[in-house]
Parts: sequence; structure tokens; C-alpha cells
Amino acid sequence: MREVTLTGDQFILVIVLVKLGVMASLASFLVRSRRFTHALFTTHRTPGTQAVIAVWLGLPFMVGVLLRVVLNYEAFDLSLGGPYVAGLLGGIHPGMVVGILVGAPAFAHGEFLALPAGVAVGLVGGLIGRGRLLGESIWSITPIPPYDLYKVLRHGVVARALDPRAIILVSVLMLDMVRDFFSQLEPAWLHTLDPVHPEVQVAVWAGTLSSVGIAIKIFNSVRIESKLEDQGRLLALARYEALRSQINPHFLFNTLNSISSSIRTDSDRARAMIVKLSAILRRALEPHEDFVPLRDEIEFIDAYLDIETVRFGPRKLRVVKEIDPSLLAVPVPSMLLQPLVENAIRHGIATSLDGGTVVIRAERADGHMLLTIADDGAGMPEDQLAAALTRGIGIRNVNERLQVAYGPDHGLELKSRALGGMEVRIAIPTGERGRQAMRVMSG
Repeated sequence: MREVTLTGDQFILVIVLVKLGVMASLASFLVRSRRFTHALFTTHRTPGTQAVIAVWLGLPFMVGVLLRVVLNYEAFDLSLGGPYVAGLLGGIHPGMVVGILVGAPAFAHGEFLALPAGVAVGLVGGLIGRGRLLGESIWSITPIPPYDLYKVLRHGVVARALDPRAIILVSVLMLDMVRDFFSQLEPAWLHTLDPVHPEVQVAVWAGTLSSVGIAIKIFNSVRIESKLEDQGRLLALARYEALRSQINPHFLFNTLNSISSSIRTDSDRARAMIVKLSAILRRALEPHEDFVPLRDEIEFIDAYLDIETVRFGPRKLRVVKEIDPSLLAVPVPSMLLQPLVENAIRHGIATSLDGGTVVIRAERADGHMLLTIADDGAGMPEDQLAAALTRGIGIRNVNERLQVAYGPDHGLELKSRALGGMEVRIAIPTGERGRQAMRVMSG
């Protein structure tokens, strides 16, 4: 195997490439921490979040300088890009703290300008990041300096204005040049790469710009992903509230129609229904959570069924409840069962001269709570079951609410019963997926 000997400038170019890989690896590692990304992307930073940014960025960069001091290998030393990125994205104080952490090992090694240089770089990055001129332009920097330069020049020609990204490019380049200048004055007091050829020196400066761009690009990718998740969550919440708000007016409309039909023929029955309705409205109008225990839903259904029993009579409307007591504390979306029970009575029982039975069942099955609403009414042809989910406010909204809360595979399941009637089944997750749905919907 042939030996390959690198010149000093060739070795420097290899170090520059390795530096880029180190920055990419470090940034990719940091964004795996929810605590760090929350602190970095929050709009209102507290001293606590600033401390998180400073520690999470400062310690790895400090270790890189320490490895350079101990092992005499410059590839892990990101003493300019580290404090600058911390100041630019985290603020003045995180930038200066990272500058102190980065400069401390070198200062202890006799590089007496390393500490003030690190603080100065962090301060400059923080002042630039705090400026209102940059805004979202901070996140548009790329790891390719020639491309950034082209965009800056194009913006200047087309818009006849300064591209804010130019401030970042120029500031990083000037800091690197100033560091090289002081290193030339007293090499032992401040470490820099010292290439012989000017084109290699340009490559070193470009490498510093690229390392800053790599960190910003990786952080920005996670920032965009987080914003998309937030927008999706807010959209789901808005849709969920809109769907739920349609349930109560629908229920009220149908119940008032039932009362209206009884006022002239049986005033006592109408009076009893009004009393029951007032109790239901009192509960429905009180502020409540998006999710309630199954026990509360059953109590609400009992009050609703009392109204319907008064309307139809106990001989025509029969109710059977088969509820596993261990499931009464399981959270379910509020106002979930009433539209389904109402649908069973309206389309299954009310159309039959002899009335019928409504069965409400809750049982465990494969990590889910299986809720069943069944009736022995007229039923529906199999080829119309799928279309039934898109007709009517109640059943359609319950189906959509379930899919919003638990995912598209947790909608309603409609079946025709062999002995006549319909059966609606709902599978509610009882494990981590159910708890996650509650956390998302509660914000």
C-alpha cells in the first residue's frame, strides 16, 4: 500500500472538511433533545431557557477545543462558529457564555487571547441576532457560501436594497479575518489555522461560513417541522371544536320538536320532558373538558333516554345497558354517545309500530374499549352502510371527531344485525395512544 504524504495546506483542507462534519454531527445530535429545541425556538426566552441554550451548545464546543489542546488535532475546534451560532440564535448572554466555555481550555493552555476572543464572537453574534433587520433571514443562510453570496448580490441588483443575509456573511468573515490578524501578531496567544497559499486561506474562511450555515440549516429544518406539527395540532383543535359545536344545536332541535309534538296531546308528559331537558341543558352549557370519563357520558345518556322514554313510553322504547364497571373511568370525547343513541331511536325504534330495544355496551378488546350501540329496528341494506357515515349531522360528526382525536383508523363501524336492526361500534384506545390523543386535543 502506497504511503500518501500531505503538505501543510493539504492537511489544513482535510481539517476544514472534518470541521464541517463535526458541526453537522453536533447540530444533528442537539436537535434530538426536545428541551434544547424548545429553548431554542421559543419566542419568549427566560433566564432558564437561555441557560439551556448556553449549556447544551457550550459544553460540546468546549470539549472540541479541549481535544484540540490535548490531542493537538484542530478538526474538533469550532471556537468561532460555536459562539457565533449560540449568540445569533440564542441571544447575547448564551453567546457570551459559550464564548467563555470555548475560550477557557485554550486560555488555561496559555492562549491568552482565546477567552476574550470567544466572548467577543458570542457578543457580536448576539447583537446581530437581536437586530430587527435580520428577522426570518437568519434561517435562510445555507452551508454553501457562494450560493449565499449569489443570492445577496441578486437581491441587491433586483431589489436595490441590502440583503440582510449579507450582515451574517460579512460579520463571520470579518471575525475570522480579525482572529487571523491577532494570531499573526502573537501566534502563541491565539490559535488559528495558518495556510501558506492565499487560496487555501479563502477555503478556510469559506469553511467557517459553511460550518455556521450547516448549524443554522439543521436547526431550521427542525424548526419548520415543529411549526408544521403545531399548525396541524391547531387545525385539529379548531376542527374538533367546530364539529362538537354542531352536536348541541342538533340535539336541542330534535328534543324541542319532541316536546312540541306532546304539548297539545299530553301536557303532563311535555312538562316532564321540559324538566328533563332543563337538567340536560344545565350540564351541556357548563364548561367541560374535551374528554370526559365514560361514567359522565352514561349519565348524560340516561337523562336523554328519560326524555325519549317519556315521549315513546316504556313499552315501546326499551333500553339495555351492558357496561363493564372497570371502564367507567376511561376518558372518551364528550357528547360522543348521545348522537348515536338518538340515531338508533329515530331511525330504528320510532319507525316501528311495536317499538324496540336499544343496547348500550362497553367491553374490553385488544387494548381498546369497544363501545356498541345496537337496535332491533328496520336496519339498513349493506350497500348503504358506507354512505350512512356521510349523511346526517350527528353520525357524521361523531365519525369525524373520532378520526380527528384518534386517527383515520378509529372511525365508526356500522353493521347490519342478522336479526334486524343496526349496530354501531367504536374502538377507543385505552393505552398510550388514548393518552396521547388527550394531550394533543387539550393542547
